[in-house]
Amino acid sequence: MGLRLLVALLPLLGALRLPRAFAQAADAATGGAVAAAPTLNVSVGLLGADNWPFSGYQQGASGQMELQGFEVVLMQALCQAANLKCTPVVLSTLEERLDAVSNDSLTLSISSLSVTPARAAVVQFIKRVHGFWGLATAVESLPYYYSTGVALFGDTSKQGLEIFGSGSQPGGQTAATGWRGAFGGSFPLGQTLCFVQGYYAVPFVLADFGGQLKVDLSPTLEEAAAKVKSGKCAALAYDSATPASVVGLPLLNAPQVYVAPYGIALQQQAANSELEARLSWAMTGLMSQGNDSVILQLEQQWLVPFGVGPSSALHSVVDAISFFGPAEAAGPGKVPATYSIFGSSPGGRRLLHGRSQR
Repeated sequence: MGLRLLVALLPLLGALRLPRAFAQAADAATGGAVAAAPTLNVSVGLLGADNWPFSGYQQGASGQMELQGFEVVLMQALCQAANLKCTPVVLSTLEERLDAVSNDSLTLSISSLSVTPARAAVVQFIKRVHGFWGLATAVESLPYYYSTGVALFGDTSKQGLEIFGSGSQPGGQTAATGWRGAFGGSFPLGQTLCFVQGYYAVPFVLADFGGQLKVDLSPTLEEAAAKVKSGKCAALAYDSATPASVVGLPLLNAPQVYVAPYGIALQQQAANSELEARLSWAMTGLMSQGNDSVILQLEQQWLVPFGVGPSSALHSVVDAISFFGPAEAAGPGKVPATYSIFGSSPGGRRLLHGRSQR
């Protein structure tokens, strides 16, 4: 990579929030150290319902119902790379994802858990990638493995926009202001939106609309969808990454808002721990091989066939790690020692791996 290209990418790197210090515990997270380290026993929370194709029970080759999906195989890949013995624990509700980790019942959770400030106050989301570029920096926020916005599902006879009131027209997506910023015209004052208990966007909606909008909470996605079908709710707000076939309602013509990444949640005392370092290194390794990155293969195998993705955000992260990460950040796909950020040496990663295709 030429110096001019490096300079041109500095704004992007700033958006990835480069902290000041590099690496006091960096080397502990590199491949050789992880492979030689003792195996750690961890319990991993995975959703068993309302989360397909990320996780859920499906009929296996034996004819028995098995826990399958993107996050299940992601867990397996991470645990193998990080030298962890992982015991899956099936969670039944959205609230359990956070509660079981925050009260130390689970070691970690890989369960489509959107990262919000309130959640980050009670659990530790893995975020530290040490040794990025091999310079005196570390990049935060890269180990988020997917992202979603809030979509509306409902009765197609309402033709999507009608629930927003007379004169409503879709505008640009604005995560900060939600639907109020994404629509012109009138929001449906007095309307009721259905949510699943524990859903990440409920506090944002209440903050944006207060008493102007009624919120109905249900313990499961099925119950929330049933209220829309019965007419109790105008629409159901749920992850845009969830197929309409799973929700049981058509997707309405409304912009996705309150966009947030999916993160792996650890117990708070695991912050800056060996476990976090191992998982950060392992996650980076799954994203370090351009088009051949394991995480893109998992997306193609488990998400795309069900109408989810490809995610442009995920591909951007893969590009950043694949083309600018050093051997320490490359996980299983280490680059030769002759690799240089100022040029592509023979066999260097720039020549080995093509830019991910969107």
